[in-house]
Amino acid sequence: MRGAWISLAAAGVLNAVACLPAAATEPRPNVLWIYLEDVSGWFSCCGERLIETPNIDRLASRGTRFTRFYTSAGVCSATRSAVMLGAMQTTHGVHHHRSSRNNAQGTKHDGIGMIHLPEGVVPLPQWCRQHGVWTFNEGRGKDDFNFVFSHDDFYDYCPAGQGWGPELTVGGPGIPQGAVRDDLASSIDIAPTTLGILGLPAQKHFEGRDLFAAEAKPREFVVAARDRCDYTIEKIRAIVTTTGLIQVLYEWGDTSVNPEYEHLRGVIEPKPKAPAKNPRVTNAENGRRRPNILFILTDDQP
Repeated sequence: MRGAWISLAAAGVLNAVACLPAAATEPRPNVLWIYLEDVSGWFSCCGERLIETPNIDRLASRGTRFTRFYTSAGVCSATRSAVMLGAMQTTHGVHHHRSSRNNAQGTKHDGIGMIHLPEGVVPLPQWCRQHGVWTFNEGRGKDDFNFVFSHDDFYDYCPAGQGWGPELTVGGPGIPQGAVRDDLASSIDIAPTTLGILGLPAQKHFEGRDLFAAEAKPREFVVAARDRCDYTIEKIRAIVTTTGLIQVLYEWGDTSVNPEYEHLRGVIEPKPKAPAKNPRVTNAENGRRRPNILFILTDDQP
């Protein structure tokens, strides 16, 4: 059987996912995701001189490395959600960390905050299954998303056990071997690229692109966003260009406004607001989120 593999080092995503071909007149290739979480770029193929990583290096030599690969979020669950949808997490409201967990079950807020995807927006494994592809996930370490979903809809096989730097590597039939690309790539490109390898149609809502499509053009920039992370409300937006980074940080909010955390009241107390710095401005106005820090880095890769 023909096969292709996708190896990624990113913040908080799947351990391993594979799509195997179902019976068809023209067999599809196997596609295996090897998804590493919370790792550095300390691989020999990435320039590391002390640590030896012969197996990863061998995979890299058989495929194409994208040295300017960025995730769409600096938070694990938001990144995972965007990867599975092939679109920015902010597009479908799944940008807040650990959403749709129904943490307030049994309280007056039971069911609040559960996010259902719009009609026609189908996560990648479910889309593959609908098109006759047998799917499995060997590692369930962090296979959760910020929208309502079912493992039964995602995978034909998904055991409870777990499977095994910051780059994207793709290899397989038709993929240039030993190639290194420095054009910008995003984690939302993984789903469209996977479907391109499988020969399946892309979904209309996709914002990512097939990195190996004949019509693909180099990006001028990629976008990233970070929002609520556990009990801290953040708002960070970034644009990475070919020459630099523009990043805006906003102030934190109040943890007590999240109904999903009703069950934690008495355990976590909201941080008291600081006294107004200007007697003419109320505490509420002082607490508004507004641009706090702006970073602009140029002339070098961020």
